[in-house]
Amino acid sequence: MINFRNIPSDEIEGFVKKLDKKLAFVSSEFGIELKSYGSILRIGLNAIQNETIENLIERLKINKELEKKLDNVGGYTTDYLNENNPKTVLFDLLFFIKENQPKQKILIDFLNKTGKRSIAIADTNDLDFINQQIHNRKVEIIPYTACLIHKPTIYFQITPFSPFEFWI
Repeated sequence: MINFRNIPSDEIEGFVKKLDKKLAFVSSEFGIELKSYGSILRIGLNAIQNETIENLIERLKINKELEKKLDNVGGYTTDYLNENNPKTVLFDLLFFIKENQPKQKILIDFLNKTGKRSIAIADTNDLDFINQQIHNRKVEIIPYTACLIHKPTIYFQITPFSPFEFWI
């Protein structure tokens, strides 16, 4: 059985909606598409380590995509955007994730408390961190790349009376 866990957060959803509005404003007013912001958002939402979030914050500080594109469009600066600056919302979201770590708390708590034999698939960069945090012997952590090596299918032999959970 494959189980997916949704980690709801009204705060994160609110930040994402604000970011979406501000990106839509910049796009409609100036014809600017900020591709790197989507990548930063995706990595931030998937992060479970503070180091990853801190690196993203530093990366966003030096990211001048918005500033350069505003300048190219007509010599505008971010001051012109006032409250419609998507970069400030992305910073706010990253700081919220860094402070609260909702995904990390729920994931580690779940994996430590599960009584079922489980396999958790983790990003290679997160393996050491997760292995240090998980003390449940019923949980096996494997790298995502292990799934890619065995091309089409991964087979598991499961007895009918032992519950088995597969986390992606």
